[in-house]
Order: sequence, then C-alpha cells, then structure tokens
Amino acid sequence: MSARRRDGGTRAGPAPVLAAVAATALLGCGEARGPDPAWTAGDAWTVGEPTVTSAQGAGTDFFRVAGAARLSDGRLVVADEGSSEVRFFAPDGTHLLSVGGRGEGPGEFALIQSMGPAGGDSVWVYDYGAARITVLAPDGAIARTIPVTPPLPAGILVGRRSDGSFVLAQMWGTGDPWAPVPEGLVRETAVVAAYDANGRLRDTLARVPGREVFQRLEDGRMTMGVVPFARTASHALWGDDLVVGDQVDRVLEVLGPRGVAVRDVRWSGPPLDVTEEDVDRWGEGQVAAAPAVDRASVRARLAVTPFPDRRPAYGRLLPDAGGCLWVAAYAEPGQAARRWDVLDGRGRRLGSLTLPPRFRLHQIGRNWLLGVARDDLDVERVEVRPLRRPSPPGC
Repeated sequence: MSARRRDGGTRAGPAPVLAAVAATALLGCGEARGPDPAWTAGDAWTVGEPTVTSAQGAGTDFFRVAGAARLSDGRLVVADEGSSEVRFFAPDGTHLLSVGGRGEGPGEFALIQSMGPAGGDSVWVYDYGAARITVLAPDGAIARTIPVTPPLPAGILVGRRSDGSFVLAQMWGTGDPWAPVPEGLVRETAVVAAYDANGRLRDTLARVPGREVFQRLEDGRMTMGVVPFARTASHALWGDDLVVGDQVDRVLEVLGPRGVAVRDVRWSGPPLDVTEEDVDRWGEGQVAAAPAVDRASVRARLAVTPFPDRRPAYGRLLPDAGGCLWVAAYAEPGQAARRWDVLDGRGRRLGSLTLPPRFRLHQIGRNWLLGVARDDLDVERVEVRPLRRPSPPGC
C-alpha cells in the first residue's frame, strides 16, 4: 500500500499477502460473493433496548471486561480483567458469585485475556499471563486446568472446536530476534496454531499478516510508533473452520481444521478512503491526548508518520448461534464498532446492523445480543439486548 505523510509525501509499504499453511492461493477453491444484501426493508434484523443489565448491585464494578457468555438457563458469566475474577449473574442480572482473583494458583488468574463456551454450559478462561486455560463448570467450580505447551508468544485464544481442541493466534509477530529491524511502515507476520484438548501444540494452521507498525531510528535506537488506521489480522472460529483476514479488502479466507483453504468470501460496503478530514481528526486527537509538555514532540512525530490512503476493510469477526458470521466495520483502538455486516453460512452478505454507541459485542444468540456498554464516565455494564429476525433469509 502507499501511505501519505503529513507533509504530503508518500512512502511505500509492504503489500500484505494472506498466506496460510498448505495451499492458500485458493486456486480451485470455491468462492462466495455477496455484493447485494438479501434483506429487504421489511425483514432486516434490528436490535432493541436492554432487557437485562448489570448496572447496579454487588459484583458490577467492572474494569476491562475480557469476555462474557450467556448460559442456557439465562445466567450470565463475565470475565473481568481488572479484578482477575469470573463473575456469575442470575438471568435478571443479579450477582450470584465471583471466582478467581489475582494469583498463580489453581483457579487464580494472572491476566485474563478472553473467555468462551466450553460445552455443556461450562466456560473456558484464557490466562495470558500464565499461558493456561481454565475450564469452569456451570456452578463456577474448576473443571480443568490446561497449560498451553509450548506457549504461543503474544498469543490470544481464538476459540474452542467441537472436539475440545483450541486455536490460538499471535496478536503480533515476534519475528527473528537476530534479524535486522527494518525502518518505515512494517507489517509483521503472525502465526495461528492448533492445540489439542490437553493444551499441546498440534499444528501451525496459518501465517497471516499481523499488525502494522511504524519503525524509525531516533538518536541511535529503533522506536516503534502507532500507525494511523493500522491493519491487523482478524480471525474467528466459524463452526470448526478457521476464518482469517488481513483487513486490506473485504475478503476472508475460510480454512478447514487442518489449515487447508476451503473457500474465500467477498462482500461489498462503503468506501474505505481516508480523507484529509480523517487525517486531521486523528492527528488532533493524538496531540490532545498527550501531556502538554510532550505535544511538540508528538507533532514532530506526526510530521513523519505515514497515513494510509485507505482504512482497514473490517475489524472483529464473531459467529452467531445460527451459523452466520458477523463482520465489524473498522473501529479505532479503544472504540466499539457500531456497523456490522452479517454473512450467512454460504458467505452471502444478508445486510448490516447498527449497534448502540459504545456497546462492545461479545456473544450473539438466536434472538439476543450480549455485550458491554460504557457510559460517559467509561463505567462498564453488561447488557442483554433483543435481536429481532422477522423472517428469512437468515441463519
């Protein structure tokens, strides 16, 4: 891609290529395209006002919710990074119990990164700090503790497959520690790997373009800076298939359990162009967020920072209970995506939904959404909102 600097110049960046192990060129693979939404005005899905909220009462003081799940009986389970606790709530949002806490012993957590369903109303909790998975029974008791062996450097847990195995992905590439560090706009390569039900490494599934960073030699040392509208890797388990994307265009690759490409999925959407207004707004936000004493240096860094011509094509990926895949529009770091495209099981785009502001989606049921909302003071609360699917087509 080409990227423009604040001074109007350009510098070349790498051309990201999505590469999965074992034939990812997609030659001979099926391809799904869905340029036109299947919903009409009368059957589009809509999101209602909260029916359950954790806004009041004991156990509702959250700080960086890392995961949330709704059990079959309506209870809610919430993993809170700040307290290193997993909290259980009644169907009406009343706090029932908290388990865990900060530590390294069984049932304790060093740094909770994510949480998800483990079958039979159990949940898995991935402790990034300890590189282990804890499976909690529906009553909060420890069912299993699974060390991840060997740990995946900078790894996050993408999800659990139906056979009990797990998929982990690197948040950023760790690279060769002895290789020279390049200057300029750099896109790392990140690994996606399969681990068995006992946490042992099974196979490398894909190598995908990871995050974009801006590296620059300053005063004899290499510095790494934030790239405006930076792309990173998107991944999710869609059933037992792995979906990966590089965020360059609206295209995703679907890989089978062994990492072999099954098909790619393409869809259309609004223009991705980055405007001068976008550039100005981003730069002004960086300056305003810096302490007054540092603002001159921030402005100097902005003058040499590459700004891309296009924003990322999408952000997070999240499957729903009916077999659809939800694809979030790009949201700047720390922000929650509002617009989501919905793709059916064949990869056809059904349409898009707009979620409430400052609502981060965690789980999608057949007729409800579970997420975390933030108020004007950044106080978090867990909400369940109705999802209305008036008629087919759908998932």
